[in-house]
Amino acid sequence: MATVAMTLPSCLDIDKTQLYQDAYILSKTNESGEQLYGLVLEAASGEKVLRSVTVTTPDDKSITLTGSLDGKSFGYSTPADEFSKTLPVRGTYFFNFETVSGDKYTHDNALLSTSIPAVEIKKASQTSGTITVEWNYMTEANKHVILLIDPNSGDLIYEHEMLDTFATSAYITAPTSTGYWYSMPSSGASCKLQVNSFLFVAGDYNDVQCRAIAEQNITINTSYWQ
Repeated sequence: MATVAMTLPSCLDIDKTQLYQDAYILSKTNESGEQLYGLVLEAASGEKVLRSVTVTTPDDKSITLTGSLDGKSFGYSTPADEFSKTLPVRGTYFFNFETVSGDKYTHDNALLSTSIPAVEIKKASQTSGTITVEWNYMTEANKHVILLIDPNSGDLIYEHEMLDTFATSAYITAPTSTGYWYSMPSSGASCKLQVNSFLFVAGDYNDVQCRAIAEQNITINTSYWQ
């Protein structure tokens, strides 16, 4: 599932009759090698059209989430220039939903202080019609997802299927049975390649505790796929 605040891979299994909410840590490594943290708030609805979603944090602050045009997904992410060495406030986050018909619901999600580091991308290059991505082995992550993102619009271009903890490489081709192309960039376009590593709460894919992102720019030659 992709939300307004940021691109979240489509691993979530949303029950059409339910509301979904999640608060989790976003972890990145800066140019100096320091680990920086931000907060992500995700909310979604299966069949209810939402007017608004606000979140009350454990330290009693209120955050209004940005919604999609169809009123089905809402999100917030700490602005890039506000990431810090301090972890987001741990505790219970209360999600306040209001539907277009005026119904109101409050659900909660607990955030712990556990985080994971981003992997180190060892290789990201294309040979003929195959893009090869390699990274170091990391035991802390439950799953990994490879994304290609338009650096200008932030739109998701490609999403690879979820990879297990032990994975240290992925291969991107077109057409593919191991991922999904949302759009095909023009040949020679520069894309942002991300290795997203996930830590879930008790193995529940719908409850992310931390998402660590390693990224690198890559130029793609799509002429092999045309």
